[in-house]
Amino acid sequence: MISSFGILLQLGEPKLTPLGDCKLNVQAMNNLLQGMADISIYNLEMNNTKKTITLMKLYANLAHNLLFLDPSLIGATSLRMVELTLREGLCALSPLAFSFYGQVLASIEKLDLACRLGMLYEHNMFISLS
Repeated sequence: MISSFGILLQLGEPKLTPLGDCKLNVQAMNNLLQGMADISIYNLEMNNTKKTITLMKLYANLAHNLLFLDPSLIGATSLRMVELTLREGLCALSPLAFSFYGQVLASIEKLDLACRLGMLYEHNMFISLS
């Protein structure tokens, strides 16, 4: 986990902070996602750049470990994964990004958007990504 944090910093990624510290970023992301139609998310371009895929893999690995070691950072991790997906395009780990972020939203009682993200994950749109 420590090496993942170090690699992320070397790649120029922002330092992860607990969910309360990134509350404004979460609100901005929620507003952005609520303004996007499902079809807009489905139609994001595919991303095959090594850097983005590496970042997504690092964040996904980190999120799995954080579930047990420091759950307060899962919000920032999943937020960053969704930001990367929306900015850079879809990749095989994008469904995981949306599901992690949906879990975070459910935990802060944003159930409508959490359920919507869960439905995105559930639909077959992501099957072709893996």
